[in-house]
Amino acid sequence: VDMHVGTGIALVALGVVTGILSGLIGVGGGVIVVPAMMFLFGSSDLVAKGTSLLMMIPTTISGAIRNARNKNIDLVAAGTVGLAT
Repeated sequence: VDMHVGTGIALVALGVVTGILSGLIGVGGGVIVVPAMMFLFGSSDLVAKGTSLLMMIPTTISGAIRNARNKNIDLVAAGTVGLAT
């Protein structure tokens, strides 16, 4: 994706729309981001998938921290599943 001011603004808008839709309909952001990156920004499917995976890291970390503070994480189960994948 060629980065220009307009492209940056469009990507931020895509992020906002993705967050809202993901929260409203309960799907992962990749369901929205991957097709949008391919059709709206002309990315290849591999770049769109990789970008989608990378953008989930901050959300995952913040969600894990919040759930850990609320004692909503089973660390043994998470570790077991994580090692198995």
